[in-house]
Amino acid sequence: MVEERLVRVLLLEDSEDDAQLLLRSLRRGGIRVDYERVFSREGMCDALDRRTWDIVISDYTMPGFDGLTALKCLREKGKDIPFILVSGTVGEELAVQAMRVGVSDYLMKNNLVRLAPAVERELAEAEKRRRAHEVERRLVQSEEKYRLIFDSVTDAMFILDEEGKILEVNEVACTELERSRESLLEMNMADLAWHKDGKLVRRMLGEARPGRRTLFESAMLRSDGELVPV
Repeated sequence: MVEERLVRVLLLEDSEDDAQLLLRSLRRGGIRVDYERVFSREGMCDALDRRTWDIVISDYTMPGFDGLTALKCLREKGKDIPFILVSGTVGEELAVQAMRVGVSDYLMKNNLVRLAPAVERELAEAEKRRRAHEVERRLVQSEEKYRLIFDSVTDAMFILDEEGKILEVNEVACTELERSRESLLEMNMADLAWHKDGKLVRRMLGEARPGRRTLFESAMLRSDGELVPV
């Protein structure tokens, strides 16, 4: 037995008979529907303000209102909701135009067997986008937190790659060396570090081990040519 799922559907359809046809097609496809039917711009805007919807299924032609205008209203409100266009007369030109402006999918009313699979597919894609946005949001928060910690350290700090190229630097290092962060990120540590053996960077990279703290005494070249002990 196919497990049903509850999907909140905003249905833009002026014909009650066609609306019931669409709903029956979804239910046959194993989708349990919580829906509201509207067929005007005002009704759509009101429904979007009152509730959260998983998907919009829209007829193309309604009295004084059409599906592409409905999609524009949706995007103007900043809603990232899948939008499926259903019509009895979707010509090739209209189909191309619909996809160009952001319609998720379009179907013919005489081929509604495709409706439930299309809804499932678009809901899955919407969930992928939601998760990607959440990961991006957390990365931004993590980066901001890392930057606060990194810049709060009272010593000059550098992050290097395996070749000694500077990948990141904190504010203390910029201040002590009187160099901008941007200029330091273009440099290799070998351009800055001086050591009595003349091989500080090679030693650092050769002796560094995960979880082990190693002390190196050296000096770094300030922007005016003076050496700063580190």
